[in-house]
Amino acid sequence: MSQPMSPNTFTPDDVRRELARLLDVPPEEIADDRPLVDLSLDSIRLVELVVELQEVTGARLRQEDLRGATTVGTLTRAIVARIPGQDSGRAAPR
Repeated sequence: MSQPMSPNTFTPDDVRRELARLLDVPPEEIADDRPLVDLSLDSIRLVELVVELQEVTGARLRQEDLRGATTVGTLTRAIVARIPGQDSGRAAPR
């Protein structure tokens, strides 16, 4: 596995690209505030997405971290908060 991403470099675009790949849709069709359920993201694909994003970021998400992660934006914030080296005083991307 390569070096985990920095919390400073991980953005909603990273989530969007992986989600687009998983769902086989253009990334431009996925807005930061679009509910993930509107993208037909079932629980199996959500697990696949989270596992892949954990691998590239080094983040270790807990189930409770995902409860409010209903959009690309909120999922990005949940991941950034769990990336090793995250400065708790730094604002997560919107």
